[in-house]
Parts: sequence; structure tokens; C-alpha cells
Amino acid sequence: MPATTPTVIATAAPGTLAPLRGFFLKALVASVAYGFLTHGSKGGWTGTQEQVSFEIGPSPLMFLAIAVIAIGSFRAVDRAGADAARVLRRRLWLIIALVIVSLVATWLWIGLYPLDGWPNAGTWIYPFPFASVEMTHIP
Repeated sequence: MPATTPTVIATAAPGTLAPLRGFFLKALVASVAYGFLTHGSKGGWTGTQEQVSFEIGPSPLMFLAIAVIAIGSFRAVDRAGADAARVLRRRLWLIIALVIVSLVATWLWIGLYPLDGWPNAGTWIYPFPFASVEMTHIP
């Protein structure tokens, strides 16, 4: 009977898996929170007696940015070695800051967008890339 050699399986460094799992769960919660909280609408009559309505929703670019940061964490953890938990905390704070900034920009935009002077030169500013806006104009 031939001798068998044990198979070597590459595993994560001790203590790396728990912070990585926590990081991805928190990043997922942040992206879901962004998706649920980035909704709003505003509508009314303009100064020229035209009806305009704006609906705001989550931007696919924000989900892409969160995914790039999260997936890029694999390489960062691989290079960090013993400092993996610190690197993951920094990346998580980057995701949380990105979500907070996008929520604040979106909420301020929908709350402060002027309908009275629409469509003047200053009323075409959208909260891109933080949110997607759909405009409906009824003359």
C-alpha cells in the first residue's frame, strides 16, 4: 500500500477570521442602511405654474464604492499581517463615513432644493454620485 502525504490547506492567520467576518457583516449593514435611508421625494408647482416632482434613491456608484472598499480589504489584510484588525477598523470607518456623507448630502439636497425658481441655472445641481434623482416635469 503506497504511503499518502497529508494535504496542506492554506488557512487564515490565527485571529484574522473573526475581525474579517465582523467587518463584512458591518459593511453589509452599512450598505443596506444606505439603500433603505436614501429615499425621498419633493414636488410642487413652480413659479411658472408648472408641476415638477423629484424622486431620490440610492446610487449604484455608492454600492460599487462600498464593494470596492470591502473587497480591497482582502489584499490589505494580507499585507497587514498582525495589524489586520486595525486595517479592517480603518476600512470600516471609511465605509461608515462614506455612507454618512452620502446620507447627509442626499437629505440636504431633497430638503433644500428650490422649486420656486426652477428651472434656473442654479437649480440643476444634483447630489451625484451620492444618490440618483428622477425628475418628472408636467407643463
